[in-house]
Amino acid sequence: WMGVTALKTQDSVVGTGLVASAGKSVKVAYTLYFYDGRVASTKGTQLETNTAGYTFTLGTNAVIQGFDQGITGMKLGGKRTITIPASLAYGNAGQNSIPGGAALVFDVELLSVN
Repeated sequence: WMGVTALKTQDSVVGTGLVASAGKSVKVAYTLYFYDGRVASTKGTQLETNTAGYTFTLGTNAVIQGFDQGITGMKLGGKRTITIPASLAYGNAGQNSIPGGAALVFDVELLSVN
């Protein structure tokens, strides 16, 4: 769980289209995992996946801070892995199935930017 103190992004595919920036409506497909430092990928138990796409506006606190910050700067068509410390996720309180102090890993694909 521990060991993640800062947001980290790693692009597997750099997109070529519009750039995701604050105020833009973005649609992303994603898979969410618990962070697990014991495995090379750091992807532990899978929590959820959304292949149809989730739409929100960047920079409006619509999602957890780390997701917002991690998607900012992506280009349309890009794929990125975002590792988010608990401080930029659900903090010490947690939420639903995510316990307090949990670091998260998202695999994200940027589907649209408007």
